[in-house]
This record gives sequence, structure tokens and C-alpha cells, in this order.
Amino acid sequence: MPTVRARRIIDAPVATVWEAIRDFGTHARWIEHHPVISLEGGDGLTIGVKRRVTYGDGLRTAEQYSTTVAAG
Repeated sequence: MPTVRARRIIDAPVATVWEAIRDFGTHARWIEHHPVISLEGGDGLTIGVKRRVTYGDGLRTAEQYSTTVAAG
């Protein structure tokens, strides 16, 4: 399976950034082009929840939240 990695410098407190990225269902707020996200099997913090993403150009992805890592 391919692995995707990205890096970005964000001028905000670590706790604020971590809260935003750990919720698998709210990524549309900060992903470019604001894709449409739907969740199946729980909310954005539920291990095992499936996320379907549709981007503005029609590209679709399906992902599953498999683990969480505590801040710090």
C-alpha cells in the first residue's frame, strides 16, 4: 500500500493544531479545495471509522482511521 507524507509549518499552538488533525472527520476545514467528507461507522475520533473523500476535481479516496497517537 502506498504511503503519503506531507510537512507544513503552522503558526499556532501545538494543542490547537493537534486537536484539528486528530479528528478524522474535520479535515475538510484545512485541506485545500475543501473536499466533501463522509464518515461510516462512527465519528472522526472512532478507531475503525471509514472516511470517503470527494475532491473538487472529482477524485475520490477511501480511508480508514486505524490508530491514534497522543500529542507530545
